[in-house]
Amino acid sequence: MIWVLFVLYFYVLELVIKSESFDLYCSWECLKEILVGDWTDGILCSIGMPVIKGSERYNCQVLCFNRKIIMIRPKMWLANDGNYRELRWFTAWKHKDQLVDFQLPSEIAEAISQKSVHFGYGYVQFLDT
Repeated sequence: MIWVLFVLYFYVLELVIKSESFDLYCSWECLKEILVGDWTDGILCSIGMPVIKGSERYNCQVLCFNRKIIMIRPKMWLANDGNYRELRWFTAWKHKDQLVDFQLPSEIAEAISQKSVHFGYGYVQFLDT
């Protein structure tokens, strides 16, 4: 009986891990579909999605314009009260005023002809027109 529960535990754990990586894969696939289409032509789009950098998972805002990723900005403060428990799933970005290079997944890089993007705390500035 204990052996069955032990095997069942690891089976469920494996399903959870696979579903989490599947969710990340689907997020990148959806972003790729948006970028190869004309959805971002002439308009800045902010798309929320999970991104793994190193061994940490961040809740990010992916800024896209004219079929390119302009930057990826992870949340610096996570909601962790009331109904919200973001700390369960994500890590807050702790490097204020720092941008680092992020290598895009190969499928995205090939689809949009862009290998890397700025990742971290930054902003995008436009001319007033």
